[in-house]
Amino acid sequence: MLQQACCFGKDVTFCPKGISFSLFSRNRVARELVERMDALRTG
Repeated sequence: MLQQACCFGKDVTFCPKGISFSLFSRNRVARELVERMDALRTG
């Protein structure tokens, strides 16, 4: 998720080649990274 929307919108999704994923759930590692970045921003 981007702080400000761009020409692609606010949510940008990357799908590594060869890794299976679910369209209906978010990746656990990605979710944890977002939470850690948010915590650093709010300090």
